[in-house]
Amino acid sequence: MTGREGAMRVDQAVLGAARHVSKTSGIDAAVLVAV
Repeated sequence: MTGREGAMRVDQAVLGAARHVSKTSGIDAAVLVAV
């Protein structure tokens, strides 16, 4: 796995977590992604 592939997997995991948190607590996922 290249570094770029690893970074993309991490991004997918972060996006998934951000969506989950935004659904459960009402926080905008875009804010979490921007951090």
